[in-house]
Amino acid sequence: MRKHIFKETEMKQLENNPNVLRVSDQTISYQSSFKLIAVEEYQKGNFLSGFYRTLELKWLPT
Repeated sequence: MRKHIFKETEMKQLENNPNVLRVSDQTISYQSSFKLIAVEEYQKGNFLSGFYRTLELKWLPT
C-alpha cells in the first residue's frame, strides 16, 4: 500500500468536513456516526469510495 502525505491545503479541506474528526499529514479519523453508516453501506454491497463522495468527502487520495 502506498503512503499518501496530505498537503496543508488538503488537510484544511478535510478538517472542514463534518464527517471528519481529525486529520494529520498521514491519517484521517472519522466521526463514529460516519463509520457506522459506512459499515452499513458496505454490508449492503455499496462501494465505499462512492459513499465517501456522497457524504461530502469529495477529495480522496488515490
